[in-house]
Amino acid sequence: MQSIAKRGFFFGLIGLCLFANAQSVCQKKSGEMICGPGEVDTMGASGVFKATETQFKKRLVVKGQAIMTNCRVNEMKVFGQALLSESYILGKTNIHGHLDAINTQFKKSVAVQSDQLRARGSSFTDLVISTTKASSLVELLDNTVVTGDIVFRGQPGTVLLSGGSRVTGKIINGKQQ
Repeated sequence: MQSIAKRGFFFGLIGLCLFANAQSVCQKKSGEMICGPGEVDTMGASGVFKATETQFKKRLVVKGQAIMTNCRVNEMKVFGQALLSESYILGKTNIHGHLDAINTQFKKSVAVQSDQLRARGSSFTDLVISTTKASSLVELLDNTVVTGDIVFRGQPGTVLLSGGSRVTGKIINGKQQ
C-alpha cells in the first residue's frame, strides 16, 4: 500500500512539474492566453489565444481567435479565426472559421469550415473547404502550393491563384479564377 502511495505522489509531482512548465510558457490574462518560447504538451484555450515561438507537442484546441507566429504544432483545432505566420503544422488541422496563413507549412490535410481562406507563401497537402455560400473564395498568393486537391464541400467555390501559386491536384466542386 505504501508503494502505491509513493507512486501516486511521484506521478502527482510529475504532473505538477508539467503544469508548472506550461504555466511558465503560457500566461492567462483577462480574456487572453499568451504563450511565449518553450514547449507545451497539450493546450486548450478560450478567448483570444496568442503564441510566439511555442511548440505544441500533442494537441492545441482554441475556442476563439488564434494568432500564432513562429510556432510548431502537432495537431490543431480552432473554433474561430486563425492567423498563422511562419509556423509549421505537422498533423491534422481543423479550422471552424476564417484561416489566414503566411509562410506556414501544413504537412497533413487541412479542413476549413468557412467561406474564406487566404494563404501567402504557404504549403498544403490537401484542402477541404466546407462552405455555406456559393461565393466562397480560396486565395492562394505569393508562391503558395497545394500538392494535393482542393475540395469544396457544400456549395461550389472559387480558387484564386496569383504570384506563382499553384495546385498540383484537382479543384473539386469549384473553379479556378
